[in-house]
Amino acid sequence: VALAEDHYARTYGQAPAPPGAGIRERLERILDGSLARLEAFYGLPSRGPDTGGTAGLKARTMAARAAAMDRVFHSPARWKGMSPLERGLARRTAAEAFFLDRHQQLVDLGEYLDPAYAGSEGSETSPDRLIEIAQNLWDLANRLEGGDIASRCRDFRKDVVLRVGAPVDASRREGEGSRTAARRVLSDLHRAFEDLASKHSAQ
Repeated sequence: VALAEDHYARTYGQAPAPPGAGIRERLERILDGSLARLEAFYGLPSRGPDTGGTAGLKARTMAARAAAMDRVFHSPARWKGMSPLERGLARRTAAEAFFLDRHQQLVDLGEYLDPAYAGSEGSETSPDRLIEIAQNLWDLANRLEGGDIASRCRDFRKDVVLRVGAPVDASRREGEGSRTAARRVLSDLHRAFEDLASKHSAQ
């Protein structure tokens, strides 16, 4: 976090969190600054720090991602209608958006990092959770270096466990509206998943 603060301060003139701030608060300041870089580049309205709802960090991240993809990918009709110079400019803009997307990926990963997830000091944290935290930290450092998912660390062994729960009836019942049916099915799925998860944790 200290290295990221120093980088954003030197490169973008972004002030770090005030002295005495916790790691999560310092990280949130970095994430907000990263999004601000993208919003300025794409001409998006910056809503400032996460305030929840549509103005939350996730909404800002998705808006920046959509703006990047709009510059990287072009429909065949749009591409065909461009002059050679316009295509050259489009390629340049796509290259800029491609590398600027590392800011968005940094925010996407940084959302998951919270010291509280590791448990309170002195508590016993499960090995799976420690591995998850280590992987997320590695991913964050990788994005700061300009890397992407293709160069992700594969040192941690992964095992797939497939568990099948009871079937859920997804058909619409007589007299039931589509929205009511959708809410019921989602509720049944959630309940079945929680039941399956609780049985697994009890083993």
